[in-house]
Amino acid sequence: MITGAIASIQAAEALKILIGSQNVRKGLLTMDLWGNHIHMVELHQNPNCPVCAHGQYTCFGKTAGSYTISLCGSNSVQVAPATSANIDFDVLAEKLRQAGDVRSNQFTLVFSDGTHELTLFRDGRAIIKNAIDENHAKSLYTEYVGL
Repeated sequence: MITGAIASIQAAEALKILIGSQNVRKGLLTMDLWGNHIHMVELHQNPNCPVCAHGQYTCFGKTAGSYTISLCGSNSVQVAPATSANIDFDVLAEKLRQAGDVRSNQFTLVFSDGTHELTLFRDGRAIIKNAIDENHAKSLYTEYVGL
C-alpha cells in the first residue's frame, strides 16, 4: 500500500519536472498511512549552502570514516559513526529515559532532553536538532549514544 502511494506521488512529481511545471514540491512529504497522517515540511534553501546552492556533494558516496554535516534549513546536524552499528533501541531507550523523553519504532529512536532532539537510526546515524554546530552535535551524540 505505501509503495503504491509513494510511487504515485513520485510519478506525479517527475511529470511536473518533465513538463516544466512551477508546482514541483519543494518540501519533504512524510506519510504514515497506518496512522492516517500526511505532513509536509517546508524546506528553505540557504543561498550559501554548498549542496543546495552549488551542488557540491562532499559526502556523496562516502563509504568509511565518521562525519558530521549540517542539514540546510532545518537547524540540524547529521552525525554518522565510523562504523555501522546495530543499535538495540530497547537498551538505549531505558538509559535515555532518565535524561528526557524517548519514543521509538522499529526504524528510529527519538530522544529529547528538552532542548535538543536526537533521531537515531539502527545503523548508528543520528540527526540532532538544535545543535550549535557540528562539534556540539558530536558531543551530544557521544553523551547520549556513546558510540
